[in-house]
Amino acid sequence: MRAAADLLRVERSTPQFAIAPVCFGIFTLVLLSGYAVFGKGFAYLGVPPIAYVGEIGVLLAIITLCSAIYRSLWRSSTTWLIVAFMLWGAARTFPYVATYGVDALRDGVIWGYAIYALAVATTLLRLDAIDKVTNLYARGLRIFLVVAPIAYAIFSLANNLIPTWPWGPVEGVSVLFVKSGDLAVHYAGAFPFIVFGLSSNPLGASWMALWMLGAMPLAAVSRGAMLTVASAIGLVMLLRPPLKFYYAMILGGVCITFFYLAIVTVSPNGLDLGLSNRRIVSVDQILENAQSIFFKSDRSDLDLEGTKRWRQRWWDEILDYTVYGNYFWTGKGFGINLADDDGFKVGSDHSLRSPHNAHMTVLARSGVPGLLLWLALQATFAMKLFLNFLWDRRAKRSALAAMELWILLYWLGFMLNGSFDVFLEGPQGGIWFWSIFGFGLALIVDHQRLAKKDDHALAGRPRLT
Repeated sequence: MRAAADLLRVERSTPQFAIAPVCFGIFTLVLLSGYAVFGKGFAYLGVPPIAYVGEIGVLLAIITLCSAIYRSLWRSSTTWLIVAFMLWGAARTFPYVATYGVDALRDGVIWGYAIYALAVATTLLRLDAIDKVTNLYARGLRIFLVVAPIAYAIFSLANNLIPTWPWGPVEGVSVLFVKSGDLAVHYAGAFPFIVFGLSSNPLGASWMALWMLGAMPLAAVSRGAMLTVASAIGLVMLLRPPLKFYYAMILGGVCITFFYLAIVTVSPNGLDLGLSNRRIVSVDQILENAQSIFFKSDRSDLDLEGTKRWRQRWWDEILDYTVYGNYFWTGKGFGINLADDDGFKVGSDHSLRSPHNAHMTVLARSGVPGLLLWLALQATFAMKLFLNFLWDRRAKRSALAAMELWILLYWLGFMLNGSFDVFLEGPQGGIWFWSIFGFGLALIVDHQRLAKKDDHALAGRPRLT
């Protein structure tokens, strides 16, 4: 309710009242909060088979784009790359709806949810709400850092006791379904936010310690989670954070030391999370995960090397029939079950449909043209945001530069986890990803507005439109 009131106050202060962006903004805040805490379980909230909460948001996004046009947004090349990617995706989806029905639309969300990026950018720019939403994120982050570890512990240790939705896959989906890789992305996004103090009421060292207590155990369960979190930490340290960061790291290190000492005391071999892959929280497991990302694992009991080889074989198969094969231009389309058709079926329920890599999903389903559009879009977005960060830091606009870096690292977290898991292909990852993308797009467009108002300060900067 407080978020709704804040957005309404912003809207009423604008010259032209537009209710659609306000409704969409409030709905999206609730939606993202639910996905962050409840994960995949929240995605099944709604009326099946098509009226889930994510699809309701798509309808609101369309209404927002139709009723609240922001002209400067449509002068950006990034915006038109989004449109081009969506159009190609639609061309590779709708011809298969008659054959595969709802499955074709479900598989197409990796491009369909891109409408969130346009709607989020429109809402933030139209309501001039970038700073306001940043402060709302800070409030929500405090709750997330407390609730998320508890939710993950409940899902890991008491999954059999959690009720399931009466619809969905045959085996059912728990109302609470939290994956370590998904959580790691949000921890990676939270890290620079805390370090750079990006709110009117910054989070202090105690929150950093709480962040570390929640983030570090995830590294024992998922290689993707480890790489995602480690990348955020490494890049922030590379960019010379303020001195208070190091105090927070020391405090967090002390907390983690006591945490692991407690684990060793209770269970010398580590803490079993009760997950199907039988991985445990221990220092040895974290080191094993780190090694297995880049090198061959020496342990076979956890099947780290086996899952790595399985992914690589599937990706090689996709490259063979697209880049070097008959599906170069078109891909196999959205709707067909790639796991079954490519010969990498897992289980009898046919629930696995994508190759644990968003880039390979785009290539397999939309061909080389689709992959090139996808890569061009992501590269353009990252390049613009990074160049704007460098320029704003040089111009002593430290708050704006920190915000641009925050979104860039958040985006990187999604890209990394999406390279290890079926993440961007689902609403809990895809809607978050495209919403963060929309926030970054709003920063890019707003930066152009600042450039026009301050030509002297921005003299000599390459114009990116």
